[in-house]
Amino acid sequence: MWSDDLQFFTDYNFIRKKPTNRLTLAALYPLWLDIATKNQAQNVARQVESLFLRDGGVVTTISNQSTQQWDNPN
Repeated sequence: MWSDDLQFFTDYNFIRKKPTNRLTLAALYPLWLDIATKNQAQNVARQVESLFLRDGGVVTTISNQSTQQWDNPN
């Protein structure tokens, strides 16, 4: 789901019936599927570069509060 507040695509929690508002690289799927607008793609790219890009590549999430294997800094 596109978040106007975050200027980023976020996941949707169907049980709670609301967006998660967590920033993850899953936001790149609408760009890959070519369903994002040019403006949305530019905003996502800007945030991926500023928040997710690290030495050696990108992190899948920017969360530091989790012990999940896919969360930062892994």
